[in-house]
Amino acid sequence: MIAAFTVDAWSTAQITLDDGGGAQVFTVPVNVTNAYDAAEEFRDWVDGTFGDTAAWTWARDTTTGAAVITFSLPIGYTMSTNAAAQTILGADAAGGPGMTSTDWTAPAGTIAPMTVGAGAIVDQRVRVFASRGRAASVGVARHGVGALAAYRTRVRWPVAAVDMERARAVQADMSSPRRAHIYGGAAYGWLFDLSVGTVTLAKSGIGLWRAVAEVRG
Repeated sequence: MIAAFTVDAWSTAQITLDDGGGAQVFTVPVNVTNAYDAAEEFRDWVDGTFGDTAAWTWARDTTTGAAVITFSLPIGYTMSTNAAAQTILGADAAGGPGMTSTDWTAPAGTIAPMTVGAGAIVDQRVRVFASRGRAASVGVARHGVGALAAYRTRVRWPVAAVDMERARAVQADMSSPRRAHIYGGAAYGWLFDLSVGTVTLAKSGIGLWRAVAEVRG
């Protein structure tokens, strides 16, 4: 999942949960302006407020090219959300009683590639996301690593028509300077925090297209 930092008023989004012991209100913190961090904050708030063991995953929304973030909430709740949460987070308007999962559909700034592993590309070669060695750590080109320091790092992912429109819309909504998180999910276990440069669309085969973003991080 690519989660761009956007100009939306994230801190106006509120979600109210009630486990039967009284309603509590989650407000997106003022320093959070992307869907990944908002999801992490909401999960941690649920755990700390109700003693729950919440979790979240993401998947592709095939109708928009954005992400669908699904929260598991084992205790079970009654939920209501304000207009900002519905618009920015893509939260459902209401849920419950006894709601044990809920979705954020197409949160602002999200792009969900057709393949889960949006790979960091250096000079047309896929970098190994290794945990050891001189080229390890954040998974991008590092100064002083032989044969890599001179190359621009890029993120590349396959796109269909809906993804091209999503990429355009997300870029128009990004804050400046342009930043994004790239999160592989629990199965991949990696997270990049990157500065985003030029994003281009190019043909990669008959009826096949790709998006390429120049990044630093």
